[in-house]
Amino acid sequence: TIGDINHLPCISTMKIFPNPCHGFTRVILNNNSSYRIIIKDLTGRLVKVSSVEYNCKSTEETMINLEDIPPGVYIVEAKSHGSTTIEKIIIY
Repeated sequence: TIGDINHLPCISTMKIFPNPCHGFTRVILNNNSSYRIIIKDLTGRLVKVSSVEYNCKSTEETMINLEDIPPGVYIVEAKSHGSTTIEKIIIY
């Protein structure tokens, strides 16, 4: 029903800063459930996965360690219950 749509978990916005970054970056999501952060290179190869547990906040901020990732351009995906938000990140 239409009422059920309002209760579906979704990721409406994702902000990544600093971007470009070196070492660490913050990912901020408007989210109401647990989610996974997936980082891929431009060929689609999986580089890093991080899980974030829901803790009743309307905005989630997660620090991601990127020290083990070589410099380059990457795709960051936030996935939650079938919803996906995608952003680009540059690591130098």
